[in-house]
Amino acid sequence: MTGNSDQSGPARDALYDSMAIRLVSAGVTMPAAEFVSAVREAAGFRASPRQITAALEGLHDSGQTISVESVAELVKAARGERSQRQRRHAPDWQALGMAMTLQGMDGSPEGQRHFISIARQVAGPRASDSLLLRTGLVLASEDITLDPNTVGLIAKRLAKSSADLNEEQLADHILREYRSLNRTRTPRQRRQSSVPSRRRWYAPMEPMNKPGKRRWKPGGRRRKTIQFPDPPPEDH
Repeated sequence: MTGNSDQSGPARDALYDSMAIRLVSAGVTMPAAEFVSAVREAAGFRASPRQITAALEGLHDSGQTISVESVAELVKAARGERSQRQRRHAPDWQALGMAMTLQGMDGSPEGQRHFISIARQVAGPRASDSLLLRTGLVLASEDITLDPNTVGLIAKRLAKSSADLNEEQLADHILREYRSLNRTRTPRQRRQSSVPSRRRWYAPMEPMNKPGKRRWKPGGRRRKTIQFPDPPPEDH
């Protein structure tokens, strides 16, 4: 099973409404139902409205052109057999696959599972699939390169508090933790005081003078060395 069967009822209508809004904002005048049919024909299989919606969101977040061809290519690249685990949070798994594909990664269901498994090893058992997926999607929406280790580190920090945060708050915390990680990875530079009298100026070191050698001022006049006459030869 590929999970490509169409939904029906309010859920399907909501997907088509979301798709129509995204198409209009991208300058595509084709109705949503016709767009779905055209994508299926170009892709060569019956892609679900949910998959097509995820592709539209991924293309929009990455700033790429939205068209029947671009959506069909993205849907084909993320196609594959999904596990039972991936059906529990299907929209997020599919959106992650689209984001990974757009970044040149393996966005297939197998590639998604591999990505999340690495992130989970870093995050530990407290981090849920939902938190790991949301972390990856928030980073991708900000055009941040996806890395399973980074996703795992952020999820590890938020595992205890994520259940008490709504979607917007969680996104804010994810980006905050990402910036915090970047600060710890960047070496600190020497800070200079804003008060001129407290600033330290690091001038290049001058070569050391020889011990006992007298220093002369620039432009000064050097005294002549006193020369003593040679002693007379001794008589034998």
